[in-house]
Parts: sequence; C-alpha cells; structure tokens
Amino acid sequence: MACENTPVPEGMQYRDLPACNIARGYIHGNLQNGEANVNAHELTLGGIEAHNYTPDYSFGWSAEVYPDSLDFAEEEGTIGYLCPYNPHKTS
Repeated sequence: MACENTPVPEGMQYRDLPACNIARGYIHGNLQNGEANVNAHELTLGGIEAHNYTPDYSFGWSAEVYPDSLDFAEEEGTIGYLCPYNPHKTS
C-alpha cells in the first residue's frame, strides 16, 4: 500500500482501492516451506469470523504484507495479511 500520488515503479501496476474496513492478521510460521503464506488467508478469515463479522469479498482483494525487517533467509517469521470485512455483526 502506498500514499496517493506515489510514483509507480517501472514494470509495476497499481490499483486504487476504495475505503473499507480491513482486518489485519499476523501469521507466524515457517517461511522456507511457505507455511505462513499458505495459511494466512484462512487464518485471517477465521479471526474475522471469531469476532462475529464476515469477510467482504465485494472489494475483490486481500493482501500479504511483509515488514521491512523480515529476513526471508530465516526459517520462521511473521507476515501480515489484510482482508476487507463487513462491519455488521452476525448473530
């Protein structure tokens, strides 16, 4: 994610995203075998549902977020995952 009017690097594309409620999941796992990445979406959805909300797929996106300090050479680490959700509680 970047601020408005941030230059887009050559060879890259951008997509303007509308404002929405976003759940942030923090997934700690094995970086070498993909465990953290593979499970990030489902674990974040589980957190949304555990708080009696629902994922909002109408926005058409979700995203992995990597902290600048993440060393992909390490065996384990923590990544972030963003997913829009519906702010209305389910019963």
